Parts: sequence; structure tokens; C-alpha cells
Amino acid sequence: MFLHSLKMAWWNVSMSPASNKAASKGNTNTHKQLFDNLMFLFSKYDMAVIALCEVSSTDIVALDTHFQKSPFQVLDLTFKAGKTRFDTAIIYNKDLVFIEHQYDLKNEIRSQTIKAGQKILLTEKMNMDEFTLILCHWASKISQSGLEKRLKSGTILYEEAKELMNNNKQVIIMGDFNDNPYDESLFRKLNATRCYESVRRHPTELLYNPFWRNIVSNIQYNYTKADQVSFPSGSHRYRDPFGEIWHSYDQILFSGNFLGFSAWHLNEPQTKVIEDTNFLDMLLCSKTIFDHLPVMCEITRP
Repeated sequence: MFLHSLKMAWWNVSMSPASNKAASKGNTNTHKQLFDNLMFLFSKYDMAVIALCEVSSTDIVALDTHFQKSPFQVLDLTFKAGKTRFDTAIIYNKDLVFIEHQYDLKNEIRSQTIKAGQKILLTEKMNMDEFTLILCHWASKISQSGLEKRLKSGTILYEEAKELMNNNKQVIIMGDFNDNPYDESLFRKLNATRCYESVRRHPTELLYNPFWRNIVSNIQYNYTKADQVSFPSGSHRYRDPFGEIWHSYDQILFSGNFLGFSAWHLNEPQTKVIEDTNFLDMLLCSKTIFDHLPVMCEITRP
């Protein structure tokens, strides 16, 4: 049986955070390194779409220059939001998909801007099927108000997702949520669960989150692993003195219709954290700017 597939990725590239207090790391060398790694993802994994966060409009101009004379198009989504901005972009294969920014999901609460996500219409060209793609980069744990902002983001995003699911839209939400799959913002507010049966029973009320699987390491310890340097168990490596070193902040969530209620199906074996040696080496090297691994997903249509 021939399967038509679409592969998509999300990557926090740590280049230019949205915070006005954070200096950009974008320069000729880091832009070239980012471009080379993006080309690796496109070539090895045959990506249709790669979404980025922690980029600025300056970074996007540089990427646009690198991608000239290629089938890849760069869409700048670094729009102003209150006193801050969204820090996202999409690079996509224009031979495979159309991409259109629809609107930003944001709210003003007590003079604080809640950036819940950015809604994108993705149309694949072979069958002209449409998907709603929502990109998220939620508030950091560094800020004292970050937790409350993430909880409110989960509520705002769930209201949008539920309306879409009630209208039988195919919804994919990807981002750096700055929370793990079991945290309240994702599990309780956004209703993103690990349980197939619950999602299949309530496909317009729950989202499926396959990245629960990445909470623990695939490497299981025994005496032969005594000299193992790292045991990856997520997408982000950050030493929390009162918590873990590895965190599963980067995730991709799916509406229930991808679990058997539409022509398109989640291919979970190809929905994962990308742990190629070059990315892991960058993560473990203090001299590089990158501190997140990319995550990817595949959806298929028989």
C-alpha cells in the first residue's frame, strides 16, 4: 500500500529570545551553523515544514538569503505582542505545502501579554487537504509570572482547539511549552493526554500527546553504562539545582481525528525527539548556542 506522508519539525534554536533583556546570538557564524543543521533536517528526514522559535526578523533575513534558489520558503512570524513579540518562523517546502498565517492567539491580562500561540493554515498540495497548525512558545520558568502565564496560555489554547475539533478540523499543536507533559498547563488546562483510549473515546475534547514517552531515557542503566556521559530524556538540557537536568518541553500534540477518525493518521514511530549525534554533540558542548533538540512528527494518508 502506498502511503502519502508529511513530516514536520519544531526546534527552539536559542538564537534571539523574545525578551528585551536577552542579547541575540545571531551572527554570520551562528546563522551558517543554523542553516547547515536545517538543511540536514530537510535532507535526512524529508521535512515538509520546520518551525523555529527564538529567532528575530534579522535571523530570518539571513536564513532567507541562505535558502535562495531552493524549494524552501521562509515565513516570518516575529510579530509584536504588547511590550514583547512572538519569536517564531516557519521554513517549508513550497513544492509540498502552502502555508498561511491566520492570526495570533493572545490576550491582555493585568497589563501582561499572554502569547498562547499562532494559528497557521497548512495545505498539502497532493490532495489539497487542510490542517490547522498552532505554534507555541510559552512563558519561561525564569520569570516569576511564567507559571500563571503558562496556565492561562493552556486555557486560551484549549478553547481555540476545542472549537476547531468540534468542527472536525485536523489540529496539530507544536512548541516549546516550558512545561513537561504532566504539568498542569498541558495535562489539565490543554487536556493533552498520553491515553489513546481516552482520546479515541473523546476525540473532540482531548488532545493526544505522544511526547509523554520522552520523559524517561531510552538508555537503561546497567554496569556497562557506568561511563555513560549523558542519558537523554527529553528535548532540553538545563541544570535545575532543585530538579532535573533533562526536560521534555518541546512537544507536538494531535487532535483525536488523527487516531483513526480521518484519512490522515499519526505515525507515532516517526514522532520523536531527534537525537542524531550532531545535535546531541551540540547540546553537550558549552561552546555552542543550542540547548534544545528538534522534535518531529509524521502524518500519513493511505
